[in-house]
Formats: sequence, C-alpha cells, structure tokens
Amino acid sequence: MLRLKNYLKLAVFLFLLQIATPSQAMNVPSLTVKIMTLNLHNGKDMAKQPNFARLNQLIATEQPDIIALQEVQNKHLSRLQVPGYRMISGPNANYAFFRFGNALLTRHRIIYHRHHYLPSRREQRGVDEVALDLGGQSLRVLNTHLGLGHKEQRQQIEELIRIGSYLPGPVLLTGDFNLEPSHWLLEGFVFQEVSMAVGNSYKTFPAWNPAYQIDHIWYSPHFLPLQAQPVAWDGSDHLPVIATLTLVEPGGYNAELVAIPDLLLAHNPLLPDIGVYPSRLEVALTVDQSQLNFHTGSLEIPLLQPLGFKVGYHRKTTELALTYHHNIDLRDYFSLAGIRSKAEWNLSIFGNNKGDFWVEWSQYYRWNDRWGNKLTVTGGADKPDLAFEQIFLPTTQTRIIVGYDTDSHWQAGLAYTPDQQQVWQVSYSKDDLAKSYQLGWEYRF
Repeated sequence: MLRLKNYLKLAVFLFLLQIATPSQAMNVPSLTVKIMTLNLHNGKDMAKQPNFARLNQLIATEQPDIIALQEVQNKHLSRLQVPGYRMISGPNANYAFFRFGNALLTRHRIIYHRHHYLPSRREQRGVDEVALDLGGQSLRVLNTHLGLGHKEQRQQIEELIRIGSYLPGPVLLTGDFNLEPSHWLLEGFVFQEVSMAVGNSYKTFPAWNPAYQIDHIWYSPHFLPLQAQPVAWDGSDHLPVIATLTLVEPGGYNAELVAIPDLLLAHNPLLPDIGVYPSRLEVALTVDQSQLNFHTGSLEIPLLQPLGFKVGYHRKTTELALTYHHNIDLRDYFSLAGIRSKAEWNLSIFGNNKGDFWVEWSQYYRWNDRWGNKLTVTGGADKPDLAFEQIFLPTTQTRIIVGYDTDSHWQAGLAYTPDQQQVWQVSYSKDDLAKSYQLGWEYRF
C-alpha cells in the first residue's frame, strides 16, 4: 500500500512538472536511435555461402537507423547498397587488389566521415568516425574491430579513448571488440555498454552456440539506453546486436570535423614528422683542408601546403627552390605486410645565380619513433646522383645519421636537440679526394 502511494505521488509530481514548464518540454525534441552492429564474417555464412540477401532481409525486418558492419571487403560494398540507406567504408587491411575493414549504413544525412588507424601488431585495425544529422540533431558513430592480443587491444582501447576525447557531443561506439564488456582491459572505459546498463546479459559468439559477448554498443552520457538484445540469425559466425537509445541531452553540439593529432606524430626535430612543414633556418660551418668556411645557409618557408619556398647559400652561390610535398600512409597499401610507417615525397626545382637548374627528388620514410630513411635523387647538367641516409635515435634527444652516395661520398653525424626547435649536429664526411668536418645548427619555427 505504501509503495502504491509513492508511485501516485511521483506521477502527480511529474504531471505538475510537465504542465508547469510546457515551453521547455516543447523545445526539447524526442530523438530515439536504433542501431545494429554485426561482424559480417567476410560476407559468408557458416556454410561459406554469401549472406548478403539474408542481411538485406534482416535490415528490412529490423529497420535500424544505423548499421555498423565489420569484416567487409571492398568488393562486397556494391552488394550492400540497401534502398533508403547511405553507406561509407573504411578499409584497415590493404593490398592492391584486397581491401578489408568496416562499413556503416545509415538512413540519415552524413555530415562527414573519416578513418583512423589503430595501433596494431598483427592484422591492421582501425575505426571509422561518422558524423550524422538526425533531423537537426547531430551525433557521431565510431565503428571498430579490435585485435586479438591483449597488448594491442590495450593500445587500441587507449587510442579509442584519445579519439573520443576530441569529439564533443553525443557519441555511439560499436563493433567487434574481441573482449567481453566486463574484461579488465575495459575497466574505467569512458563509454557505457548498453547491455550492462539495461541489465540484459547475453552472448553473441559463436552464433551456433553463443558463449561470449564480444559484439558491443557503447554510448556517451548524452544517451539513455532503452533496450539491447542479439538477434537470432544464421548468416554469420556472430549474432547481430540491436539497441535502442534515447538522446537525453539534445541540441547545441557542433558536428563539424575536429582536428585530431596523428598518433604517429611525436614531434621531434631529430626525426621529422610526416606532413608537418615548419619554417626552418639552417647554418653550417665546414673545416675543409684545415680551412674554416661558411659552407651553407638556407631558409625554407611553407607557402600554401603542400608547396614551399627555399632560399640558400652554398659555396658562394645563391640558390632558390620551389618545393612540393606529398604524403603517403603506407598502411593504405601494405598494412597486410606488417608495414606501419608513413612516407613523404618531396620534389624541389632549384636554380642559382650562375644560371644552373636542377631537380631534386627525395623520399623520407618514418618507420617509428626511432628509425627513418631518406633517399635523394638529384638530376641536372651532370649525371644523376643518388644518396641514401639512415637515421636512428638512440634517445629522444640524440640522433645518429649515416649516409652514402653514388659519388663514393659518405658521411656520419651525431645530432642533439635541447628542445623542440633547435638541432645541433657535428658530422664527418669523406670521398676519394678529401675529408671534412662540419658543425651545423637548425632552428624550426
């Protein structure tokens, strides 16, 4: 009897609150989102037969607003053209004729989408970030597929947290985590998992005898989950999971593209970042045949990226150059081969006050925070010259560099940086005719 009275009091209170503030209630539109996540098993069911027709039937039956898929090949995208849905894809594993990753279908307008690679040790993994406009309300969906090893899973979860920290407003995170939501790696995760919130414990893998819940839907505090459950379906080795959530903090969020610093960039002038073109001033003094000479001075300024301008002084000659930079993420082409680096190709057209012109093409590869290579080809009136440099950082403030070119000229140098802008370097070089010592200083601004 006491409990009934309490319910009646609560109902009266809510009714009075609603009629007391009608304008406020009318200004907050109700928004409910139905989202599904599914590992598509590379487009095959357990009998290794195509599952796209059954997927279309599943979508027609459930009518979700958002469908997050994992294990999707690029060649399958044409079979995922569902009437009434827009689609984006983000391949993680790439070869020239094989691209494999995630895809997302939605009924709503896509504001933007982009792909982020996740730290990976085995197969390359990634996360797709999609901003949606749901009738004037905006939200972001992150769709991912984590790796299998705990070390890479921890790094991938940390990267998801880092990416999420840059995204204001409502966020839904979906995917195949290869972890149960109660796993210790997910303790203190910044998002909430729908099944844990609604108190509906279920399993999703393997589909024929589910024993693990590894397919997740997570949400930011802007949402209130209403329900979540798997769907009985034999089209994959995973069961699809569908959740319904209400946006309890609508409006006022900017869904424009937010700059997120690249995880591979750990700024250090000793090992230049790919795609970062600071202005730089370089000065070098040379001891050549017991004489001290002002050897080289140059100033390089980015104009309108990827274009730049360089003016220099080299052995009593003034030089001018127009430079062009092109960035390549090698994971876009060779991730299945375990290559995780980035490359920067630079093309420079030089001229000097003596009327000479030549072209320089350099390729710089940054493999990690310790190693880098540079290959330079110079062509002009003389025969082409090919130079190779190996860069290694034993510590974050010291660099060892060894180089060799086709003119039998080699050099070795040691550099030190006291901060994020200056580099001091001493080097020794030798060819068939002479040897020299050089002291150089570089400042980046």
